[in-house]
Amino acid sequence: MKIVYLSTQISSSGGAAKVTASKVNYFIENWGYEVSIISSNDEIEKTFFEFNPQVKFYFLNHKMKNPFSIISFYKQVNVLIKIINPDVILVNDNGFKAYFASLFIKKKNLWFEIHGSRIFLLQDKRSTIENRLILGVSNLLYKKFDKIILLNEESKTEWNHRDIAIIPNFVEPVSKIGINKIHSNRIIAVGRISVEKGYDRMLTVFEKVVADFPDWSLHIYGKIEDVGLYHSLLERKVPQVFFYGETLSIEEKIIESEFLIHAAYHEGMGMVLVEALNLGKVVVAFDVPFVVNGIIKDSINGFLAEDNNLLQFEEKMRLLIEDKELLSRMETTTKKSIPTYQLEGVVGQWERLFRSL
Repeated sequence: MKIVYLSTQISSSGGAAKVTASKVNYFIENWGYEVSIISSNDEIEKTFFEFNPQVKFYFLNHKMKNPFSIISFYKQVNVLIKIINPDVILVNDNGFKAYFASLFIKKKNLWFEIHGSRIFLLQDKRSTIENRLILGVSNLLYKKFDKIILLNEESKTEWNHRDIAIIPNFVEPVSKIGINKIHSNRIIAVGRISVEKGYDRMLTVFEKVVADFPDWSLHIYGKIEDVGLYHSLLERKVPQVFFYGETLSIEEKIIESEFLIHAAYHEGMGMVLVEALNLGKVVVAFDVPFVVNGIIKDSINGFLAEDNNLLQFEEKMRLLIEDKELLSRMETTTKKSIPTYQLEGVVGQWERLFRSL
């Protein structure tokens, strides 16, 4: 079986790159598949996450300046696809240009891996007409893919396609990592420093919490994508907040923490939430569609605050800080609450999908 992934920023430390690395490595090491990755918009050609050395990478640093740039990009992609001659092409770039794969790639078995909402395509800097045009075009193009693959049932409400598969991402078995209970008074947040991740409202909440619990601290891990935002967060000088950038040892950092908080305005994959639960950590998050509320079970393995209800988010954090017994009790439910994301079940779904070709 030959597979081509059409990705973006595969060399980054983001969740999409991490999930792709895990899947690709499994396909090669357990099934002997041949995998090639065509990636765009990479700053460097050295991957942050470890890929099996058998993976063939093709980096296309093509700037998307206008519609003609998209045509030129897919000309390059089609040259590579003709050379590789894959059995299936998986598009897991969810940017606007990815939708055009269904228009320009004529190879059979063109599948679209969707890990978010089309609302992500909208940008405040664009006019209302431009945003409506983008939604309209994307709505036409995604239906031309042979198959679309969604992360959960909830997402089906947005995607009207003749052939939909539901396959969640998987987490690495905990046995590889090991867990020890540590009482550290540390709270952790993970995700790139960008507007949509909601660090502005996270710091607003934590500033009130730390005023009453000065021995607690917030540790934030993630690539600094928006430098201006990063500096504005630093300038707020909220006590006991520490930024660390990206790290390969994020599992260890999660284990060292009491619980994880997540303040994103919208969420595409939510894998850090699953990873935290898999490591026995409770999560506090805003209830945003479509991913978060499919992972966090309110008052069972974490707390869901009404979106943008900062007071409610603050109250849930205070509850976990003050009530150690509650935190400990909820921790016992975390791993059991995510059987859908365990390795064996997820890869079995992929195997059945590939064998159906």
